[in-house]
Amino acid sequence: MKFLGAPRIGMSRVEVPNAEPYVHETEQELTARLDRFSNLAKAIEDRGLGSIQAQQLAKRLANAAQIMPSPWFKALGAAPDIHETREVARAIAEWSDGDSIAAHYGYGNDIFCTGDKARPGRPSILDAANRAWLMTEFGVRFCTIRELASLL
Repeated sequence: MKFLGAPRIGMSRVEVPNAEPYVHETEQELTARLDRFSNLAKAIEDRGLGSIQAQQLAKRLANAAQIMPSPWFKALGAAPDIHETREVARAIAEWSDGDSIAAHYGYGNDIFCTGDKARPGRPSILDAANRAWLMTEFGVRFCTIRELASLL
């Protein structure tokens, strides 16, 4: 089993003593994967989903607190109350969902396995309309763990 990297600038990577936990790639494979990841991550963000929600929230929190943290995501720690803290949690979850899908696509995986159906009324890359868009435009197939097991 190997980790999938979602290449966000400034993000740390897992280190395992005496082992390489990430998939080995040639320079050409790495370039192609990063291009696929970036293309889908940008398309997701262009729909107002994925990391863009966290970026917009960080900007709002930074403005309210009159701070200018670097990197930008440190402003997410400036949530002043439980309501905004929950908003931060939802934005980070959406960011994670978007990057996870983009990483799977970047690596050329056939199926994205998840039990997350998205909450009605909240913008989500995992809602039915966005799943259909991902399938049509990028060929991303979704299944649950039970469905994946039946395919094996």
